[in-house]
Amino acid sequence: AYREAHPNRTVHIDHNNQPISLAAAYAEAKVCLILHSYRSTSGGEYHRLSEFAPFGCIPVMENFADTIGIRVYERCGGAIFTNQTNMMAAAEDVIAKIDQGLYNNCSKAVTNWWKAGIHWEKILPTVFGVEEVSLF
Repeated sequence: AYREAHPNRTVHIDHNNQPISLAAAYAEAKVCLILHSYRSTSGGEYHRLSEFAPFGCIPVMENFADTIGIRVYERCGGAIFTNQTNMMAAAEDVIAKIDQGLYNNCSKAVTNWWKAGIHWEKILPTVFGVEEVSLF
């Protein structure tokens, strides 16, 4: 049904561990799906985010137990978190927003945030709005 409604789009779903193939797919992707947690109380697939987010695709991920991490990645990294059964609908929603131009102003900032790397020492102050404290 999706292909009929969007004839000029491609959908690529694959299980692939080849770095060159992954990089090529990420470079072309507008949305990258991550469905990998084994239960709702599991940790997130943060290493997956660092693999593909710098390419500029919008991460759509399964909810997991780390609510602080989810808030940071949504706010700073542009990630979308949803339940397992809503993954494709969330991805379609992101694509519709891309088509409407709603990501035009934020996608470069999000990509730059990912390329700059994650500054772990700033995550809690950013999320909770408190002054940054140095431990050294």
